[in-house]
Amino acid sequence: MKVTRRAFTLIELLVVVAIISALVAILLPALASARDSAIGVSCLSNQRQLMVAVGAHATDQNGLIPYGPVEPNGGLLNGIDDLYIINGMTTSLISDRFGRVVGAGLLLDYLAETPEVLFCPGADQEVIVQDQLDRVGVDNAISGYIYRHGTNTIADLEDFRDNGTPLDRRIQLDSLGLNRNGDPARAIFVDNNFILPEGSSFEAFHRSNHDRDFVNIAYADGHAEQRRNDDSTYEVNVVGTNLFNTIDQMVEIFEAADLVN
Repeated sequence: MKVTRRAFTLIELLVVVAIISALVAILLPALASARDSAIGVSCLSNQRQLMVAVGAHATDQNGLIPYGPVEPNGGLLNGIDDLYIINGMTTSLISDRFGRVVGAGLLLDYLAETPEVLFCPGADQEVIVQDQLDRVGVDNAISGYIYRHGTNTIADLEDFRDNGTPLDRRIQLDSLGLNRNGDPARAIFVDNNFILPEGSSFEAFHRSNHDRDFVNIAYADGHAEQRRNDDSTYEVNVVGTNLFNTIDQMVEIFEAADLVN
């Protein structure tokens, strides 16, 4: 007996296509959310590894976390204010414009096998990690995280600028002291969200992570946690402001991160 195969009618084919399209529309947001969650977890893992490296450094340096380099000429280099010493509390730099390794970049000796953990896997801009690592010792190199490496206040910075008072308030991992609000300093790393005006000559510093929806924060006790950023608390917005206000915003981020949820 001859078997007659029934083909799809056009209407049936359109129905199938519509069903598949509906399923894709339903699943895509869930898949995107799962991907974002996985990247967020990977970022948390990076920060925990960084804190292991900070702990190793502190063990080798009488409890001190990475800070440096020591500034020549009281913080003046080639007759101009040195951005690094002015920014002696927090920095996303791992190498400054003079090629000196700074801040969390000093952890590279402890991250020989995994230097990429200095960069957030959830960066919103294209970041070629190896390109940034190749800049270390040569030019500006920007980490995916802001690093707290000192306890100088804005008043200290102004005193340095006006009177040349040294800025080298290094902090110990097990005794970070108090922040400007009188709360115990706890946070060491925060996701880097640095918003620059369009056309800025400092475009290389424009960096944000996780669509600025949330940030990951690493603490002196070694744990890392995730916090929402719905009100832009954990962002540095330098549009229409100056260097000192920018630094102030960076300090405010850590003061917010210091608060216990």
